[in-house]
Amino acid sequence: MIMAVDKDRNTVTSMKEMMQTMAENSSIHGVSRWVTSRYWYQRVLWVLVFLGATGGMSYQLSLLFQSFQSYPVKTSVDLKFSVLSFPAVSVCNMNPIRMSKLSLTSTDTQNVMNGTNGGYSGRKKRSLKDKSKQIDDRTLKWSNPASENYQEDLVDKLVSSKLPGRRQRHESSNTDLQRRPALASYKRFVNHHKNAHAPLSWLDTLFASRSLKTIAGEGKHKDVKFNQVGRQKRSHESGDLLSDATGGSSSGSSSGDYTGSGSGTGFDTSTYTPSGDGSGYFSADGSWSFYQDYKDEMDNYVIDEWTERVSQFHAEFLKNPSDTREKVGHSIGDMLFSCAFNGKECYENNFTLFQSLEYGNCYTFQDSSYITKRSGPLLGLRLTLNIETKEYVSEYMDAFGLRLVIHEPGTFPFPEEEGFTLNPMYETTIGMRLVSIKRASEPHGKCESGEEFKKLFGIEYTIPACLKLCRQREIISRCKCIPSESYIDVGLANDGLKLCSNSTEKIDCEAFLVFKLENNLINCNCRSPCRQKVYSTSLSGRLWPSQKFLTEHILKDICSNGKVNWYFESDCYLLKNKITIDDAAATRIAQNFLKVVIYFEDLNYEEIKEEPMYDGFQFVSDIGGALGLFMGASILSFVEVFQFLLEILNLLRSKIFVKRETTIIPVKEMIFYQRNEEMKEIS
Repeated sequence: MIMAVDKDRNTVTSMKEMMQTMAENSSIHGVSRWVTSRYWYQRVLWVLVFLGATGGMSYQLSLLFQSFQSYPVKTSVDLKFSVLSFPAVSVCNMNPIRMSKLSLTSTDTQNVMNGTNGGYSGRKKRSLKDKSKQIDDRTLKWSNPASENYQEDLVDKLVSSKLPGRRQRHESSNTDLQRRPALASYKRFVNHHKNAHAPLSWLDTLFASRSLKTIAGEGKHKDVKFNQVGRQKRSHESGDLLSDATGGSSSGSSSGDYTGSGSGTGFDTSTYTPSGDGSGYFSADGSWSFYQDYKDEMDNYVIDEWTERVSQFHAEFLKNPSDTREKVGHSIGDMLFSCAFNGKECYENNFTLFQSLEYGNCYTFQDSSYITKRSGPLLGLRLTLNIETKEYVSEYMDAFGLRLVIHEPGTFPFPEEEGFTLNPMYETTIGMRLVSIKRASEPHGKCESGEEFKKLFGIEYTIPACLKLCRQREIISRCKCIPSESYIDVGLANDGLKLCSNSTEKIDCEAFLVFKLENNLINCNCRSPCRQKVYSTSLSGRLWPSQKFLTEHILKDICSNGKVNWYFESDCYLLKNKITIDDAAATRIAQNFLKVVIYFEDLNYEEIKEEPMYDGFQFVSDIGGALGLFMGASILSFVEVFQFLLEILNLLRSKIFVKRETTIIPVKEMIFYQRNEEMKEIS
């Protein structure tokens, strides 16, 4: 009798032996106890302990992973010392036009100045004391954006308030039943905007396209001429505010769009696609109807005669071309009486021109080479300026002064909203301290590096500049006109467009877009800059100049100049002929001048820096701590596990791919062979 014997018959038992050997020598606590325990209850105990420790470790690791994925940051404040770059300083004469240059402006501007403009002659002054036009304090609650329920308060007041002189829209006595659907509709509209995913911002669109002419595609809207709309019809019966600009009836499924034709006479929708989340400019969100109600309530605000006159002159003056406004505005050559920085004289060519729609010509003093090595007023910027009060337009300006803005070099200033007002006959001292802010970038923070922004617009990124350009681009794209306020000339394509104030429909289009921007219905997504320099300031001053300094220095320098301004000719005649200048004349001369000193109070500066509080190194360390606490494991323990897996793979490979040798052995020899193997095991 013969039998087939596999000489590799120990393969099955060798895997068990290998697993036992690995477990007995493992550095992971509990595994060796589990295998080497002699009694079953000991093994059960160690199995339970091992499973519990594994569960605790898994929970701890999940918490660590969640903490790491939240990308927390820490804020550190350091006090540093260094030589400092001097900030940019921008100055604007608050009088945008010189009286002697008025003839260079348009006829309409001159008519407004002369009081012959028909649009103004019919206006009637409304007294601030007219109680019949005052608004109840309760209606002012919705004008406070800080209120948590600001927009809900807005619609409550718009729909339910009965102000003096307000047109009643509902004739039914049961006003609550008619008011409730409109209120619910608008609250749904507000909540939809709060909960919807934010679309790509205007800046993201520009970055993606790298083109200033990028608009969000083509849209299909019902064309409605702007001048046909006027006051749109409101319907509260279906629960939504619907509009029908053509005079037809509206249904609950009507689009309610307020758009214009692509001809440029109204809103151009030929290149617009609604975003789907209600942030479209003229989509079926009811915002146009609420804007009309908002305008109705704004009409109740009191505007005095002076304010109306100034507003009309401002609007007419802005209709002049930019080169004309530059010619008629104040020149830095005429304004700059003396200039010194770090004790060295500076000149008019150290200033660059930019235009403000409010103040006309403005000038910025900035250069990367302007470094402050010592603190104190003697080594700061010292300016003596002539604001030319005799050139002021008395029908437009109610006071004399100069607007000054201190801002980070390379950024665009906004003197209408930032800075200080400096008085003539006064020396103003401005001490500065630098605060450097460094914010964490993604994924630990959401800040804007400003690199793409600078490539597109040529100026450094700031939140005000981003918001202004967003507003400017939306108005140019949708209304086909240049904004009437805060226009930044950065090369944004306008194709020869005129100001929105040139036509009534453009004004309404601009006002509607501003309404939506201010109520966060258009997403600009202007994030904080990753790097920012903030200059904290402290102001002090004194009366300046003295009469002796005025006559012996200022007036003497003016008269010694070959070119004397016309308003100083009589004074120079008196000085030349040694005729005493009386106090009234001295005051009249001094009203033209002011002095400002700008300096760093200290070269120490604060650096506020955001840093990752939980970086990758800390994460790995915490993982190692959790593994060591619960299982006594380390990186070497994972090497053991890796070795164990390799051994298993090697055994499987040898069992499957290695050809086993088979030998035919008689039964007697087989018995002898088995006994021989047993004797080997005993020995």
